[in-house]
Amino acid sequence: MNRVQGDYFENLLYKIFVTIDERSTVSQLGNTLQIDLEEVKQAVSVYCLLGFAKKKNVEAVVDSSHSQSHGTSWHDSWLNIPTTSSSSSSALSNSGTTSSTSSAPKSLGPGSERKRIGFIFDSTLTAYLMMGNLAQGLKTYAVTLFEVGKLPEESLADFVGELEKVPETAEGEAQRYFDHAITLKHILLFLQSSSKDAFTGVDMVRGERLKDLDGKTRSRVLEKNYGLLLSVAPLSCEALSITSSLPPHYGPFIREMNTPWFLYYVYKRVQGAPPSVIIPKGEQLSSVPPEVVGFSSKILVWPWDREPDILYLNSITLTSINEALLSSAVLLQPYPQPEDDLVDFPLPFLSDSNTSSDSSSSGPELESGSGLQTGSDPPPSPFLGGVCDEDRKKIGRRVRDLVEQFPILRMTCGFLRFGKFKDEWFLFSVRFGFPLFSLKLCLEVCEASSRAHLLCSETVIEFSRSARALSLDLLLFIEETSCVDSETFFAALESSRVVLPPHFESFSQDDFCESQ
Repeated sequence: MNRVQGDYFENLLYKIFVTIDERSTVSQLGNTLQIDLEEVKQAVSVYCLLGFAKKKNVEAVVDSSHSQSHGTSWHDSWLNIPTTSSSSSSALSNSGTTSSTSSAPKSLGPGSERKRIGFIFDSTLTAYLMMGNLAQGLKTYAVTLFEVGKLPEESLADFVGELEKVPETAEGEAQRYFDHAITLKHILLFLQSSSKDAFTGVDMVRGERLKDLDGKTRSRVLEKNYGLLLSVAPLSCEALSITSSLPPHYGPFIREMNTPWFLYYVYKRVQGAPPSVIIPKGEQLSSVPPEVVGFSSKILVWPWDREPDILYLNSITLTSINEALLSSAVLLQPYPQPEDDLVDFPLPFLSDSNTSSDSSSSGPELESGSGLQTGSDPPPSPFLGGVCDEDRKKIGRRVRDLVEQFPILRMTCGFLRFGKFKDEWFLFSVRFGFPLFSLKLCLEVCEASSRAHLLCSETVIEFSRSARALSLDLLLFIEETSCVDSETFFAALESSRVVLPPHFESFSQDDFCESQ
C-alpha cells in the first residue's frame, strides 16, 4: 500500500495489521488498541473484503435436537462448535490459514497460558529479501513483511519453503543477500523445532511496525500474544521499541542497550576499554581527538541516536563527526584493521553448569587445539581457530571477566565482538539476538542456545529475572552518569528519549580518565 501521511483510517489499518491474530475477537482487538468498536469493525470489514482476513468461527450446522428429530448422523465434533451471532465476538484469522482446536496449552510459569514466540526483525531484512533475486515467490513475502509488518505461524511453513529454494552461492554483492536469506531460514527452523514444548509457534514481527503503536498499546499487544521475544542482531534503533521486561526478550532488553550507554557501562564494570572518546552533544571539533588516532586507518563513529558508522580517517571524517554532534553525543573508537583483528564470540556462554550432562558431543567450544585451559579460562569459540595461542588466551581472559561480571551471558543469545590493538584484545560490541550477517556465527549461536536450553520454560523465567535486574542497574548507572535529576530522567524514559552524557570522557587502554 502507498501510505497517505495523516490518514487516520489508514493508520488504523496498519495498527490492526500488526495486532490481529486468530485467537482474538473483534471486541478484544478494540480493547487492546483502545479504539472504538465500530471503527475496528469497519477496518476488519475492509480486511475481509480485500481478502487479508476471514471470519474464523462458523455457525453450528445443526444442533443435537435437530439431529435426533431428523434422523441425521452428524459427527459429535460438528455438534460442539461454539456459536455467536455478533460480529464483535467473532475471531478472525489471516487469509489462507486454517484453524483447528487444540488441547489446553502447557504454561510457561505458574498460572500462565502458553503463548507464541515473537521474532522481531527490522527493515534491513526486508530490504535484502526484496533486492536480491533470491526465489520466485520470496518477494511477495518480503512485501508482506514490510507492509503488513507481521507473518504469523500459520504462514511460516510456506515462507520457509520459499527460503529453501534460495541457492547457496551468488555472484558479487548479491552473495550478501543470499546469505541473509539462508541464515534466516536456519533461525526459523531452529525456533520452530526447539520451541514446541513451551510455546505454540513463532510469529515474525517487524519492529518498526510495532513502534507505530503507542507504548501502552504495544505492551498490551506483546504481553497478550507472546511468552517470549527474540530479535535479529544487530537490531536497528528504529526497530527497537521494547520498554518492558514482559514478555522476556532475547535481544536488547531496553532501548538504552542499543546505544553506547551499554558499552560504556560494561567498560566501567570490567575496568577495561579500547582507546575511546565520548563527546557531548553540541561540541564542534577542530580535529579528530588524538586519543583515537594512530591505531588504525578506520574509526567508529557511534551517535547516541542511531547505529554506528565505520569511516576511513580522511579529510571528510571530521565533517561527519561534527554533523553527528549537532543532534547527539558521539562515541569515537579506532576500528581494527585488517578484519583478522576482529573476532566474534557466540552466546550463550557454555560451561558444565548450563549444558546437559547427557550430551553426546563435547561441542565446538571444547575443540582440541583451542589454546584455552577449560579449568581456568572459558571454553573457546571455533571462531578463534585462526588466532594464535597467545591471543586465544587473551580473548579467553576477556570473556571470563565479562561472564563473571554479567552471568546473564550464560542464558541469552548473541555475540561478543573483540578487536586487537597493539597486541591487546578489547571488547568492541555486545549484541543480543540471532545474527543474520554470518551463517557460521548464527549456527554456533543456535547450537549454544539449544545446549543451554534457552527456549525451556525454566530458563526463560530465570533469564527474565536477570534481564530485569541488569536493566535496572543500567538505568541507575545512566542516571548517575548523566547528572540529571530523577524527575528529568524518568520524564525522558516516559517519553522514549535517551538521556545523553553531559561531559567529555576518554579511555586510554585499560585506564579510565576523565576531563571536563
